[in-house]
Amino acid sequence: MVQRSAIALRSALVAGAGFLFAMLPSVRADGEELQPFRDGERWVALGDSITHTGSYRRFVALYYATRFPERRILSFNAGIAGDTAERSLPRLGIDVFPHKPTVTTVMFGMNDVGRYLYETNAQPDGQEEKRQARLDAYRNHLRKVASALRESGTEIILLTPTPFDDTVAASAPNAPGCNAALARCAEIVRETAREFDAPVIDLHAPMTTLNQDLQKADPSASLIGSDRIHPGDPGHLVMAYLFLKAQNAPGVISDVHIDAEAGKVLKAENAGVTGLVTDGNGISFDMAAKALPFPVPASAEQALAIVPFTAELNREILQVSGLMPGRYTLTIDGTEVGIFESMALAEGVPLAENARTPQHRQAMEVLALDTRRFELEKNLRVLVYVEGMLGHRMVPDAPSDGFYFDAAARELLARPGFGGWVADQVRNYLTLKPREAELRKELANSEDAFRRAALPVSHRYILARQP
Repeated sequence: MVQRSAIALRSALVAGAGFLFAMLPSVRADGEELQPFRDGERWVALGDSITHTGSYRRFVALYYATRFPERRILSFNAGIAGDTAERSLPRLGIDVFPHKPTVTTVMFGMNDVGRYLYETNAQPDGQEEKRQARLDAYRNHLRKVASALRESGTEIILLTPTPFDDTVAASAPNAPGCNAALARCAEIVRETAREFDAPVIDLHAPMTTLNQDLQKADPSASLIGSDRIHPGDPGHLVMAYLFLKAQNAPGVISDVHIDAEAGKVLKAENAGVTGLVTDGNGISFDMAAKALPFPVPASAEQALAIVPFTAELNREILQVSGLMPGRYTLTIDGTEVGIFESMALAEGVPLAENARTPQHRQAMEVLALDTRRFELEKNLRVLVYVEGMLGHRMVPDAPSDGFYFDAAARELLARPGFGGWVADQVRNYLTLKPREAELRKELANSEDAFRRAALPVSHRYILARQP
């Protein structure tokens, strides 16, 4: 979780972010720019715990659902906690290929690098050789992953790993130099991308820079989580921002400019405007936008103080020039959403973050459905994680009735000293496994409800001059 003091940095950080993020690589080795996901895309996100339990994939998918509601783009979580590029290879056939992906993103490094080799109590003998061996293995196995994916026919996008925060003033065990090693992993990602002519989305360099900027003002602030490893939702929204910017994702929800004096619609980007009526006291019209505002979850709002997500990816602008001087009340579908000066309206007022608009309320309903969908996905990932850990599908003659796995799970829980997050997943498994068919059906139904809810509708706008 980003510390609250980060909010005070909003103007400085966001103002400086344009230069930083203009440098983001978003091209393949041949120079072709990376493009947004197309209709019919099936995206699998392959990775470790940052993909398994994190939200960046969810936020990217939520952007596409609200920005391109007419496109059917499906995303699948193929992250496994504790995984490495090497350990992902045996599960490609059970966790990636069955989804028939058109595009697969790959992000490893946090476990490949061998964080224990950088811990302050690590033994110094042979450390450099061991560290280099881990990097060499990462290079070798990332190439194997890319090769297997390429042979399957899926498009590949490689992501550099997120940072390890070895500079924050925190009580969590530190591993000085680990983030520099992850920067070397990022270079290996770029080398692999050049070999396979695949695009790269860089998360490591910009997130490291942003983190350093946060800590200049507050040494205890972090874009990464309290454990130095796992970003919270603000960090994941930053990751989604970087992902979408690298894809050249469009920033406009709707951008409408009306000349009230002339009674003309001068611009209607990503929207249709009909029934325009003007008089000396204001205007009225119907507008059907082709998208909804991106609904930022409360858990991720701190990211808006760190990157210009709203300004660059969530622009809903109403511009009305030619009005008589004064103050104007804007109502949409009969609900007052704000009072604006004519000069502000002439420049254009942003509406994406206005919680009173009906389109914002609809977007929040989409978010609520997405939250339920995300919880169902996480429950199903528990089954994949535990069965993978217990050897499911790696043992050809393993029974399929579930009893084998129940027994193995109970045996694990009975072991002395077996506890923590992994034990919690095993306990959850015993509850969730009998409900697997029910969960999968509910997830399919929630997917349909989620997409229906994201379809925008026409709204009636009235801008009336106050007496």
